Amino acid sequence: TFITSLNSVAQSKGVHADNVLYFSCKVSSASTYDDALIVYDIARQAYTIRDGFQIADITQFDGTIYIINDARYVYEFNSGTDYDGTAINAYWETQHTDMQAKAFLKQVNDILFRGGSGNMSVEVHFGADKLAYEQNMLESKRYTVTRLTVETDQASMFWLKLMNVRGSYFEIKGGLSIFFQANAGKLL
Repeated sequence: TFITSLNSVAQSKGVHADNVLYFSCKVSSASTYDDALIVYDIARQAYTIRDGFQIADITQFDGTIYIINDARYVYEFNSGTDYDGTAINAYWETQHTDMQAKAFLKQVNDILFRGGSGNMSVEVHFGADKLAYEQNMLESKRYTVTRLTVETDQASMFWLKLMNVRGSYFEIKGGLSIFFQANAGKLL
């Protein structure tokens, strides 16, 4: 939905640093400058969307990305914990999946991940419903395995949304493991 909501790419800017491509773009028609950044990691073939700030210009020097915002301040990208004093609200959303079994109902039971630092909010979406959990991660650089027990109703499709809490920082290493039951006796 992000790509289809782009207002204009006529003034987009792009830079390359450390095998990552950065492209600015305008999503909101009310914005004077570009207001989102598409970050594409070439090696992992994965992209993220960064927004919540204005981009008047972008450049890189010696592997570091610099952004000039709407107030003409120069910022070093990917450093610091806020955007000019405003907390960064960040999230990661998994793909919507039916586990290649569209006709069978599934119930999510547990989520396992290795992580550390900060607070994280987890939304488990199943069908049209969702459940929210807040997980306090360790305040150290030691990564521990966390088991989040969830109790969803049955649905044919599910996905997760992992969010920071009040701009806090959290980290997940090695991905997620999702345990679920597929009810072969119940079809849609």
